[in-house]
Amino acid sequence: MIQLYNFMEHNHDLLVNALLSAVPKEVSSYSRVPRNELKQSIEHLLEAYTDLLVTGEDDSLRAFFKYIAKLRASQSFKVSDVMRALLCFPPVIRHMLQDEFRDVDGDGRAMFNTAIQKIEKTAFDSTCVFVDIFQDYLASRIEEHNEYLTEKNKQLGVDLSKFILFKG
Repeated sequence: MIQLYNFMEHNHDLLVNALLSAVPKEVSSYSRVPRNELKQSIEHLLEAYTDLLVTGEDDSLRAFFKYIAKLRASQSFKVSDVMRALLCFPPVIRHMLQDEFRDVDGDGRAMFNTAIQKIEKTAFDSTCVFVDIFQDYLASRIEEHNEYLTEKNKQLGVDLSKFILFKG
């Protein structure tokens, strides 16, 4: 996988620019994000994505996704918007890999196929990691809000259990 790492590092700026163009076209919500902010997000995500791609470690991806979950939720993004943006990575990378390996036969073709499989698995894994983190973030927000309501009810002397009846 060292070849794939070298490819990603060598083409970092091209990948960022291609994604900077592709993401707002594919996911209209991202057209609201200032271009500089989106570029920074893509750069950080590409770094974390490359770590997962090459090492299989998702620590930097998880840290970045915790930030993005809060940010995009505050910007009223749907979870599917972020997922669609993440899924822009494989086609962009695949296109650039095809250009790189277009005239290579034999082992080069096998390396290309292996690289594509690795990129697709990484996209799948990163999307799943984001969904888990986003779900955890929403659960923590709900729990925080419920604690706030419970405390307010205690302060006001209200016991809502007397007013809510469920018949089963």
